[in-house]
Amino acid sequence: MNQVLSLSIQGLSFLLLLSALSTTACQSSSVTRRAQESAELKPDPTPPAFTPSPDVQIFVDEAMLRKPNAILGGTLKNVSTEKLEHLSIELELIRRTDGHAERRVVKVEPSEIAPGGSGKYSIKVLSEEWSGSRIIRLQTSREPRQITFKALPGARRPPEKITPVTRLSKEGKPRTNSKGDEYINTPDNPIAVP
Repeated sequence: MNQVLSLSIQGLSFLLLLSALSTTACQSSSVTRRAQESAELKPDPTPPAFTPSPDVQIFVDEAMLRKPNAILGGTLKNVSTEKLEHLSIELELIRRTDGHAERRVVKVEPSEIAPGGSGKYSIKVLSEEWSGSRIIRLQTSREPRQITFKALPGARRPPEKITPVTRLSKEGKPRTNSKGDEYINTPDNPIAVP
């Protein structure tokens, strides 16, 4: 009898130990889950990297089609407090055939832009060769430095003019059936259909 009692006590203690371990495991996983959720909701304590304010705003116009060419261009506005001289824009052109990129440098006119002033750039490319473009950098040839800029949408391409097509029709006598019979139901001779 003592042996049966000791086995039941051991079994009971084993069950209690197993339930305590499972309760602890459940609680620790829920605590871990809550800690992960709260970490996701908390803002990152590290400040974001410093992004300087742009010196120039570039308003990129939509490509103007002048067959067989496309004219890429836009307007620059100097939003800095210093005069900018000898600016050039580096464009990346995407080829239609293979999707490879080619870079071209375009000068900005006028060569000096005072604070608050503006300038323009323009380049003519064959529209059948290139599928797109983007601005890579803005630089000055005076100093070996890049100028910070922000690209914004510029002028939209005007709607293409559609030339109206005039068609002439010859009016003659009304057509008749080849057998010589007239049609029964016509606008000139309507008949009600039951």
